[in-house]
Amino acid sequence: RILDQQVTKDCAVQLQIASMTAVRFLVFFLEVPFAAGESLLQPLAVEQPDASMFPLPQQARHLPPFGTEVQGAKATNKFWANWVVEEGRELSIHPMPYVLRYESSTGAPNMKVSRASSDARVVQYGDSETNGADKIRYYFSPFVSEFGLSAVESASQEGQIIVKEGLFGVHAEVRGPSGTQRRILFPIYSGMTYVSGFYTGFTPKISSDRALLVIERVSNGIWRLLNNGGKEFRVYAIDALGAFADASFDFHPDGRMTKAFEG
Repeated sequence: RILDQQVTKDCAVQLQIASMTAVRFLVFFLEVPFAAGESLLQPLAVEQPDASMFPLPQQARHLPPFGTEVQGAKATNKFWANWVVEEGRELSIHPMPYVLRYESSTGAPNMKVSRASSDARVVQYGDSETNGADKIRYYFSPFVSEFGLSAVESASQEGQIIVKEGLFGVHAEVRGPSGTQRRILFPIYSGMTYVSGFYTGFTPKISSDRALLVIERVSNGIWRLLNNGGKEFRVYAIDALGAFADASFDFHPDGRMTKAFEG
């Protein structure tokens, strides 16, 4: 009987503690201010942490943000990470199914596009001293720009600038030299169907690491391209209002569009 009373008393104390804890959590959440339409992820504090507990590094971090105008914390495990650090600006990113690499060594902007090809893939098997002669040790697919979104005019030397960042991709902008209003905006997202660029003031040019054999108009605003690697593509030119480019726009055999395009 005494044991039963003690157990009952202990249970009552536990229930009281649990009830108090629930109330405390309820009050805590209600005290966090939420404005209509704002994110639920409100910061609890924004003050500098205690330096004795969280000392700052003596030297600058090895990979500080670079080439981005997006404010705030930076994602470190996204496919575009190469492009937001100085050492990775000329490296590839992998939004998939395409691999992209920005290049401007000639002065003109060029967003190069590659896709993995089984013909170009290099496969290295192991041996008795590694993982076995019948097992693949590593493989890689070399970057071959089957085509690229380039321009006739020169670009600035600042390269591709990240102007928008989200959970699944970024907007990268390429600008003309100082004093011009030229720019190309590339929306780059994981799993994107098309590689596209919004041209303002630039004259589009289609580039390729291979030779362009065919540039054929299919209809207004649509062209068929074929390079000497046997890769065929479609190019769509759509203006800022969503309409296909009219018959006055075409491409020269070397990939240059006949005039500047807005869209």
